[in-house]
Amino acid sequence: MPEINLPEIVAEIFRKNDCSFMTLKHLVFCMSTQTKRDLKIFELTSAVEMQKILEPMIDNKYVFKRKGTVIYVLEPRDPEYFVLSILSATKGKGPKAIGRSVPFTKKECSRLLTELAKEGKIKVVLDDTLETRVYLTGNAAVAPETPKQAPTPQPKPQQEYTLERFKAAFDSLDKGRIFVRICDLRRTLNWPREIFDKALIQLRNAGIIQLHVGDASLMTPEDIRDCFIDENNFRMGTVTWHGR
Repeated sequence: MPEINLPEIVAEIFRKNDCSFMTLKHLVFCMSTQTKRDLKIFELTSAVEMQKILEPMIDNKYVFKRKGTVIYVLEPRDPEYFVLSILSATKGKGPKAIGRSVPFTKKECSRLLTELAKEGKIKVVLDDTLETRVYLTGNAAVAPETPKQAPTPQPKPQQEYTLERFKAAFDSLDKGRIFVRICDLRRTLNWPREIFDKALIQLRNAGIIQLHVGDASLMTPEDIRDCFIDENNFRMGTVTWHGR
Protein backbone atom coordinates (compact mmCIF):
# COMPACT_ATOMS: atom_id res chain seq x y z
CA MET A 1 0.00 0.00 0.00
CA PRO A 2 1.37 3.46 -0.88
CA GLU A 3 2.27 5.67 2.08
CA ILE A 4 -0.85 7.60 3.06
CA ASN A 5 -0.97 10.50 5.54
CA LEU A 6 -4.49 9.76 6.69
CA PRO A 7 -4.66 12.37 9.51
CA GLU A 8 -3.79 15.11 7.00
CA ILE A 9 -6.38 13.81 4.51
CA VAL A 10 -9.05 13.85 7.22
CA ALA A 11 -7.98 17.32 8.40
CA GLU A 12 -8.26 18.67 4.86
CA ILE A 13 -11.74 17.17 4.40
CA PHE A 14 -12.85 18.69 7.70
CA ARG A 15 -11.42 22.08 6.66
CA LYS A 16 -13.19 22.01 3.31
CA ASN A 17 -16.49 21.06 4.95
CA ASP A 18 -16.01 23.45 7.90
CA CYS A 19 -16.78 20.74 10.44
CA SER A 20 -15.23 18.97 13.40
CA PHE A 21 -16.97 15.61 12.95
CA MET A 22 -18.53 13.59 10.15
CA THR A 23 -20.05 10.17 9.60
CA LEU A 24 -17.43 7.66 8.56
CA LYS A 25 -19.24 6.89 5.31
CA HIS A 26 -19.46 10.59 4.40
CA LEU A 27 -15.78 11.01 5.23
CA VAL A 28 -14.84 8.18 2.89
CA PHE A 29 -17.20 9.57 0.23
CA CYS A 30 -15.24 12.85 0.36
CA MET A 31 -11.92 11.08 -0.23
CA SER A 32 -10.45 11.00 -3.71
CA THR A 33 -10.98 7.91 -5.83
CA GLN A 34 -7.25 7.20 -5.76
CA THR A 35 -7.11 7.41 -1.96
CA LYS A 36 -9.98 4.94 -1.66
CA ARG A 37 -8.22 2.60 -4.08
CA ASP A 38 -4.99 2.86 -2.10
CA LEU A 39 -6.90 2.11 1.12
CA LYS A 40 -8.72 -0.78 -0.60
CA ILE A 41 -12.09 0.70 0.29
CA PHE A 42 -14.78 -0.09 -2.24
CA GLU A 43 -18.43 0.78 -2.77
CA LEU A 44 -19.72 -2.22 -0.81
CA THR A 45 -17.26 -1.90 2.08
CA SER A 46 -19.23 -1.62 5.34
CA ALA A 47 -18.67 1.11 7.91
CA VAL A 48 -17.32 -1.46 10.38
CA GLU A 49 -14.80 -2.67 7.78
CA MET A 50 -13.88 0.96 6.98
CA GLN A 51 -13.14 1.58 10.65
CA LYS A 52 -10.88 -1.50 10.81
CA ILE A 53 -8.94 -0.18 7.82
CA LEU A 54 -8.67 3.46 8.91
CA GLU A 55 -8.33 3.31 12.70
CA PRO A 56 -4.76 1.91 12.79
CA MET A 57 -3.70 4.69 10.38
CA ILE A 58 -5.38 7.61 12.16
CA ASP A 59 -2.46 7.94 14.62
CA ASN A 60 -4.69 8.88 17.59
CA LYS A 61 -5.44 12.23 15.92
CA TYR A 62 -9.19 11.48 15.59
CA VAL A 63 -11.77 9.44 17.48
CA PHE A 64 -14.29 6.90 16.20
CA LYS A 65 -17.70 7.12 17.90
CA ARG A 66 -20.73 4.90 17.33
CA LYS A 67 -24.27 6.31 17.60
CA GLY A 68 -26.78 3.57 16.98
CA THR A 69 -25.78 1.97 13.69
CA VAL A 70 -23.82 5.01 12.51
CA ILE A 71 -20.07 5.45 13.06
CA TYR A 72 -18.68 8.99 13.32
CA VAL A 73 -15.15 10.36 13.12
CA LEU A 74 -14.53 13.24 15.55
CA GLU A 75 -11.78 15.69 16.32
CA PRO A 76 -10.52 14.97 19.88
CA ARG A 77 -12.37 17.81 21.58
CA ASP A 78 -14.35 18.10 24.79
CA PRO A 79 -17.90 16.81 24.04
CA GLU A 80 -19.47 20.14 25.03
CA TYR A 81 -17.66 21.78 22.11
CA PHE A 82 -19.77 19.87 19.58
CA VAL A 83 -23.00 21.00 21.26
CA LEU A 84 -21.97 24.63 21.74
CA SER A 85 -20.70 24.87 18.16
CA ILE A 86 -24.20 24.33 16.71
CA LEU A 87 -26.01 26.73 19.07
CA SER A 88 -26.72 30.44 18.74
CA ALA A 89 -27.44 33.23 21.20
CA THR A 90 -30.27 34.55 19.01
CA LYS A 91 -31.77 31.54 17.24
CA GLY A 92 -32.97 28.78 19.54
CA LYS A 93 -32.75 25.12 18.69
CA GLY A 94 -34.95 22.31 20.01
CA PRO A 95 -33.35 19.55 22.13
CA LYS A 96 -34.34 16.84 19.64
CA ALA A 97 -32.84 18.83 16.77
CA ILE A 98 -29.64 19.20 18.79
CA GLY A 99 -29.60 15.45 19.40
CA ARG A 100 -29.90 14.77 15.69
CA SER A 101 -27.09 17.23 14.90
CA VAL A 102 -24.38 15.87 17.19
CA PRO A 103 -22.64 12.47 17.34
CA PHE A 104 -24.09 11.54 20.73
CA THR A 105 -26.92 9.32 21.89
CA LYS A 106 -30.05 10.90 23.41
CA LYS A 107 -28.81 9.93 26.88
CA GLU A 108 -25.37 11.45 26.29
CA CYS A 109 -26.88 14.60 24.78
CA SER A 110 -29.28 14.98 27.69
CA ARG A 111 -26.39 14.81 30.16
CA LEU A 112 -24.37 17.34 28.18
CA LEU A 113 -27.28 19.81 27.96
CA THR A 114 -27.99 19.41 31.67
CA GLU A 115 -24.35 20.10 32.58
CA LEU A 116 -24.12 23.08 30.20
CA ALA A 117 -27.30 24.55 31.71
CA LYS A 118 -25.90 24.11 35.25
CA GLU A 119 -22.69 25.84 34.16
CA GLY A 120 -24.71 28.74 32.71
CA LYS A 121 -23.38 28.18 29.19
CA ILE A 122 -26.85 27.63 27.72
CA LYS A 123 -30.36 28.68 28.63
CA VAL A 124 -33.50 26.65 28.03
CA VAL A 125 -36.74 28.56 27.39
CA LEU A 126 -40.29 27.97 26.14
CA ASP A 127 -41.21 29.94 23.03
CA ASP A 128 -44.65 31.32 22.16
CA THR A 129 -45.75 27.92 20.83
CA LEU A 130 -44.65 26.21 24.07
CA GLU A 131 -41.76 24.54 22.28
CA THR A 132 -38.49 24.17 24.20
CA ARG A 133 -35.60 26.12 22.72
CA VAL A 134 -31.93 26.15 23.72
CA TYR A 135 -29.75 29.26 23.37
CA LEU A 136 -26.13 30.11 24.00
CA THR A 137 -25.40 32.49 26.83
CA GLY A 138 -22.53 34.90 27.25
CA ASN A 139 -20.92 32.39 29.62
CA ALA A 140 -20.28 30.00 26.73
CA ALA A 141 -17.42 32.19 25.55
CA VAL A 142 -16.27 34.04 28.66
CA ALA A 143 -12.69 35.20 28.97
CA PRO A 144 -10.62 32.85 31.12
CA GLU A 145 -10.19 33.86 34.72
CA THR A 146 -6.80 34.74 36.11
CA PRO A 147 -5.41 31.42 37.29
CA LYS A 148 -4.91 30.99 40.99
CA GLN A 149 -1.64 29.72 42.34
CA ALA A 150 -2.06 25.98 42.63
CA PRO A 151 -1.11 24.47 45.98
CA THR A 152 1.94 22.23 46.00
CA PRO A 153 0.72 18.61 46.07
CA GLN A 154 1.56 16.85 49.29
CA PRO A 155 3.42 13.58 48.80
CA LYS A 156 1.38 10.46 49.45
CA PRO A 157 2.51 6.96 50.27
CA GLN A 158 3.80 5.17 47.16
CA GLN A 159 1.18 2.40 47.45
CA GLU A 160 -1.57 4.96 46.73
CA TYR A 161 -0.37 5.53 43.17
CA THR A 162 -2.28 2.59 41.74
CA LEU A 163 -4.26 1.74 38.64
CA GLU A 164 -7.32 1.27 40.83
CA ARG A 165 -7.10 4.84 42.16
CA PHE A 166 -6.49 6.18 38.66
CA LYS A 167 -9.55 4.33 37.32
CA ALA A 168 -11.71 5.44 40.26
CA ALA A 169 -10.79 9.07 39.60
CA PHE A 170 -11.45 8.61 35.87
CA ASP A 171 -14.89 7.08 36.55
CA SER A 172 -15.81 9.92 38.91
CA LEU A 173 -15.22 12.41 36.08
CA ASP A 174 -16.53 10.33 33.16
CA LYS A 175 -20.29 10.70 33.79
CA GLY A 176 -21.20 9.26 30.40
CA ARG A 177 -18.85 11.49 28.40
CA ILE A 178 -16.51 10.20 25.72
CA PHE A 179 -13.48 12.05 27.09
CA VAL A 180 -12.17 13.09 30.50
CA ARG A 181 -10.05 16.24 30.64
CA ILE A 182 -6.50 15.52 31.76
CA CYS A 183 -6.40 18.72 33.81
CA ASP A 184 -9.49 17.59 35.78
CA LEU A 185 -8.04 14.11 36.31
CA ARG A 186 -4.72 15.59 37.49
CA ARG A 187 -6.51 17.79 40.05
CA THR A 188 -8.78 14.99 41.25
CA LEU A 189 -5.89 12.61 41.92
CA ASN A 190 -3.60 15.39 43.20
CA TRP A 191 -0.54 13.21 42.61
CA PRO A 192 2.90 14.79 42.26
CA ARG A 193 3.22 16.00 38.67
CA GLU A 194 6.02 13.65 37.68
CA ILE A 195 4.17 10.61 39.04
CA PHE A 196 0.91 11.53 37.28
CA ASP A 197 2.72 12.15 33.98
CA LYS A 198 4.60 8.85 34.31
CA ALA A 199 1.29 7.05 34.95
CA LEU A 200 -0.19 8.54 31.76
CA ILE A 201 2.81 7.35 29.74
CA GLN A 202 2.75 3.84 31.19
CA LEU A 203 -1.02 3.40 30.75
CA ARG A 204 -0.87 4.82 27.22
CA ASN A 205 1.98 2.51 26.23
CA ALA A 206 0.07 -0.44 27.69
CA GLY A 207 -2.97 0.42 25.56
CA ILE A 208 -5.18 0.97 28.62
CA ILE A 209 -5.83 4.65 27.87
CA GLN A 210 -5.67 6.84 24.77
CA LEU A 211 -4.51 10.45 24.91
CA HIS A 212 -5.87 13.15 22.60
CA VAL A 213 -4.55 16.55 21.59
CA GLY A 214 -6.21 19.40 23.51
CA ASP A 215 -7.89 22.50 22.09
CA ALA A 216 -6.25 25.41 23.93
CA SER A 217 -8.97 27.82 22.74
CA LEU A 218 -11.44 26.07 25.09
CA MET A 219 -9.12 26.10 28.12
CA THR A 220 -8.18 28.56 30.80
CA PRO A 221 -4.46 29.18 31.40
CA GLU A 222 -4.75 26.94 34.47
CA ASP A 223 -6.26 24.15 32.36
CA ILE A 224 -3.43 24.48 29.82
CA ARG A 225 -0.85 24.26 32.59
CA ASP A 226 -2.41 21.04 33.89
CA CYS A 227 -2.50 19.27 30.52
CA PHE A 228 0.18 16.74 29.57
CA ILE A 229 3.01 17.41 27.11
CA ASP A 230 4.10 14.18 25.43
CA GLU A 231 7.52 13.24 24.08
CA ASN A 232 6.66 14.79 20.70
CA ASN A 233 5.83 18.11 22.41
CA PHE A 234 2.09 17.75 21.73
CA ARG A 235 -0.26 19.16 24.38
CA MET A 236 -2.65 16.34 25.32
CA GLY A 237 -5.92 17.61 26.72
CA THR A 238 -8.24 14.61 27.06
CA VAL A 239 -8.06 10.89 27.79
CA THR A 240 -10.31 7.95 26.92
CA TRP A 241 -10.32 4.57 28.68
CA HIS A 242 -9.84 1.34 26.72
CA GLY A 243 -9.11 -1.02 29.58
CA ARG A 244 -7.20 -4.24 29.22
